[in-house]
Amino acid sequence: MISNDLIKSLFEVQHAEISSLFLYKDHQLMKENRFQELIDRQLVKSRKIFYVGLSVVLGKLLLGLTYSWLYSQSSDILHLILSFFWLLMSAGFLYGTCRQYYIISTSMSMLQKMLTMQKAESA
Repeated sequence: MISNDLIKSLFEVQHAEISSLFLYKDHQLMKENRFQELIDRQLVKSRKIFYVGLSVVLGKLLLGLTYSWLYSQSSDILHLILSFFWLLMSAGFLYGTCRQYYIISTSMSMLQKMLTMQKAESA
């Protein structure tokens, strides 16, 4: 049988890098052993952050492509550097957003499996 302390320690290790998303309400849910609500809350929160991140990436990508298209005929190197800068910023932001979403969704699915195993063993 899986203990609640094991679940809590596993969850804290998994979310060490993204602790800014782990709010006071989430700590309270974990203390009260309301793990299903915690899972649902984290998945909804991560999905919202992922969609906002994708919209920011799209905006930066469009900005970089617009910059390179408008100033492609110009001989000024600064515009070329700025367009590459915005394209690299969008790629980096996309990486960070996808990584954060992947970490949260995989750890929540693992926690969900652990809870179903725990319920199956106790039944």
